[in-house]
This record gives sequence, C-alpha cells and structure tokens, in this order.
Amino acid sequence: MQLLFQIVRDALCSKASGKEILEEYKKTSTISDVTRRKMVNILVADMVEYHGRVPPVNVRNLYALGITTLFPKLSDPDSKNGYIDQDFSMIFGEEVSGKFLSKWPTFFKPRVIADCCKNLTPSPVVDELLLSAQQESDDGGKC
Repeated sequence: MQLLFQIVRDALCSKASGKEILEEYKKTSTISDVTRRKMVNILVADMVEYHGRVPPVNVRNLYALGITTLFPKLSDPDSKNGYIDQDFSMIFGEEVSGKFLSKWPTFFKPRVIADCCKNLTPSPVVDELLLSAQQESDDGGKC
C-alpha cells in the first residue's frame, strides 16, 4: 500500500497546486470540487506522461487506490474497491446517488454503450473502450 500512496503523493508534490491539494485535505479532511478537478488533472497528466495516452486499466486502478490511500476520508466504504463515490453524493445527495448507481449496470450502461456504438467515430481507442464496456456488460450486446 505504501507504493500506491507514494505514486499519487509524488505526482501531487511535483506541482505547486498539488501541494495546495494536500494542504486543503490536511486542514479540512476533504477537498472541494475545484480542488478535486485540479487533483484529477495532475494525476491524469502524470499517468499519461509515464504510461501513454491511454493508460491501462491496472494503472488507473493503482492511481485510484493511491488516491483512497492518501486521502482515506474520500474513499467509498460501500464500494468493493473503495473508490470515490463523492461526486454523486455531493451533487444529488445520498438517496438519489444510491438509486442512480444501483441502476447503472442494468439500465444506463447498455443504453450508453448502444449510443456510443451509433454515434462515436471509430478509432482504435474508441473500439478498445467499447469492447471493454461490452465485455463487462450484463447484456453482452454488440455494436
């Protein structure tokens, strides 16, 4: 777990705004929307720099786990991986966000995949993302 913590901490410490993120969390035990967006931008840039334009899923998972290790109060205790559920909860409240997330795999996901199949311009990256989403999908639908 220390390595996960260190990857995210090093990426944030390499930028002045990253140090501000760490300070905000230290003072308030949370981070604002604006700060969260800064953190995401810094960490995505770091992933892209070291792992290419489309970092593999395992790398993205490592960073996500690194975030929840470095910022434990942002973790989602109800998620099997402990990833952050803060956005939906902050925007819509606990009850509404819980309903949306419970309906995602069965209601929204197949419709989003179908819409993407119809409307996105094919490219290797888009094809790879759609294939991954389809393989994880409950309905197994294809484009």
